[in-house]
Amino acid sequence: MNVRRIITNKRFVTIGVLLILVVGATMIILNNEPQKQSVSTTPQKGSNSASSSAGSVSKAVDSSTQPLGSSGQQNLLPPVGNFVSNHRPNLSGSPAPNTLQSVCITTPAVNCNITFTKDNVTKSLGTKVTDNEGVAYWTWKLQDVGLTEGTWQVKALASMSEKTKSAKDAQALVVLP
Repeated sequence: MNVRRIITNKRFVTIGVLLILVVGATMIILNNEPQKQSVSTTPQKGSNSASSSAGSVSKAVDSSTQPLGSSGQQNLLPPVGNFVSNHRPNLSGSPAPNTLQSVCITTPAVNCNITFTKDNVTKSLGTKVTDNEGVAYWTWKLQDVGLTEGTWQVKALASMSEKTKSAKDAQALVVLP
């Protein structure tokens, strides 16, 4: 009877040790998996950044799999985002406000600009460098940019070194009187 107890205890200990090893190995594997983080372009209350009347725009960033260029920099991603928060503003500010917000999402630490073109005239919000999450924000007025009544095509430009990527807004900006 004593021998049976010793054998049963050894099996119990062996199974326990194996279980601990499996759990430990699983934890190590999970800790080495690439971590995805969500980037939300809806600014936090009290921040000096733009918000979207159409809701927030978000993207998943997998920082461990961002391809690197030959110089060690990340590849330039095409810009996305809510390039214009209101596609039908009024110069008078009534009924639609003439203060707008714009968001450009691309590769972190690159130049981003949003341009407006009508009849061979191009206006710009000015270049901003994207933050660590690849986001640039603008809050602006139609008059400050010099936009006049009419239909303007909206385009975002991201640039890094000598590379440039652009994206057109699917909807034109229609400035009303």
